Amino acid sequence: MIDRRTFLGLAGAGLLTAGVHPTPAVAETQIPIPPGPGWTLLGQAPNALAQLPWDGSTLLTLFPDGKRIYYGYGNYGTNAGSASSRGIDISYFDVELQSFAVAMPSYPTEEVNTFRRIGAAVAAPTIDPAWRIGSCAISRSGWHAAAGISNAEHVFDVARGLTDDELFVCGSAGSGTAVTPTIWRSTDAGASWSIFFQEPVDSGYADGYERFYWLARMGDALYCRADLGSTFRRAAPMRKYDLVTRRWSTVSNTGLKTGLVAANGGPLYVGNKIRRASDVQVVGAMAYFSIATGLYAFDGTRAIAMSKEVGSCQCLTIGDDGFLYAGTSAGAYRIKGTTATLVSPGRLSSLAVAGGVLYSGAAQGTLYSKPLP
Repeated sequence: MIDRRTFLGLAGAGLLTAGVHPTPAVAETQIPIPPGPGWTLLGQAPNALAQLPWDGSTLLTLFPDGKRIYYGYGNYGTNAGSASSRGIDISYFDVELQSFAVAMPSYPTEEVNTFRRIGAAVAAPTIDPAWRIGSCAISRSGWHAAAGISNAEHVFDVARGLTDDELFVCGSAGSGTAVTPTIWRSTDAGASWSIFFQEPVDSGYADGYERFYWLARMGDALYCRADLGSTFRRAAPMRKYDLVTRRWSTVSNTGLKTGLVAANGGPLYVGNKIRRASDVQVVGAMAYFSIATGLYAFDGTRAIAMSKEVGSCQCLTIGDDGFLYAGTSAGAYRIKGTTATLVSPGRLSSLAVAGGVLYSGAAQGTLYSKPLP
């Protein structure tokens, strides 16, 4: 992270400026590796490719929205946004123009790895705010950053409440090893925020990894589960907030067992140790979780392990056809309920499905496409 005055000074000097007009897809500077047979290279995203020195050039996530395929990049482990003095652009690939473009330049974060549908709009959580004052960017009335949240160390996910004005974001509050898993709420479409819920932590085990990584809106309920650090073996409960009655409850771990052991030696339950918020997706009455070596379907009470074929799940995405797709080391799978069907072979780390076409992002800002069979 860099402090706010330094970042604003760089922006004012023009060092964080990015073009907002479509940029033609450029030829690769290194030999890219396609995901598999039949995939066509569309080009390399210039702003992602510029993050190569900070290991931030990989297209981490893809999100379809009309004729746009939004993509995320950066690296909050290397603080790519501030180290490069560029920030991270909210960016997309224009399907009609076959070119890369910037919707909002120099978003003050180190990485963008999640996009969420918020009513008719799209939102991207700040992930790692450049000066601990983050929340989300949203496309409503044109892309803009929502009001910042003071003392937000991380903001990993965003969800809609019962109206477009009610928003929730989650992450951690504090700094260093003194952080608390926190959910914030806005009742004015992101113009202001207040602390909504904080998961209790054991200070004796605190290591700075106490966080809410995800939120899942299923029906009129919001689900969440905090991570309590990398060494503490006890798992926080899966929590459910009823948006109608405004009451909290917990989901029994009995139906959430994976039979796996986390790296710290504790039991691994569905909802724990999520890598990024986009590894949790909701389709209809089911939420899907990609954790460790498994993909699980959750109906609000219990989770069902998916077939072994999608055990190597690298990413989840909802296509514009309404189906969930899983990108794995073996290919792209269409998910219907608890059944997975291979639709295309390949090694996929990010995936989008739009207009009957598969899109996959990879290292060096490369974007590929292939007709959906």
